Amino acid sequence: MTSLENHETSVTVTSAAIGLIGTLQHAARIAAERGHGYVGTEHILAALFDAPLTPLEVFWPRIDGEPIQRGVINDFDSSAPQQPLTYSEVQELVKAVIPEPGSAPGLPTRPVTVTYDVSGPKADEFKAMLDRFG
Repeated sequence: MTSLENHETSVTVTSAAIGLIGTLQHAARIAAERGHGYVGTEHILAALFDAPLTPLEVFWPRIDGEPIQRGVINDFDSSAPQQPLTYSEVQELVKAVIPEPGSAPGLPTRPVTVTYDVSGPKADEFKAMLDRFG
């Protein structure tokens, strides 16, 4: 019988928007409901789409509506049929949801930092992988 050694991880984010904190909490609930002892990108994606009214839904183009424009809510009417989008159009939409600098009053203004800690048998390998993203 082989036993697997687990990795332990933790992360701290400074200057997180309230929406991110809520999304992470919702993702943690989704992970727990599925019996997972971790939160992954798959849980975050599920949390982003499992909300009463998400930014994507507000900005999602409607049939016969305006094209995707950065920072412009596209004639939002929840009863209007949504325009089908390709994957690259969804990527464009996600980028369009990001507000222009200085256009989101009330949000944190300190520089954003993400720090983490990883321990376990492959910790050095995981840290090297994460450092490539940073």
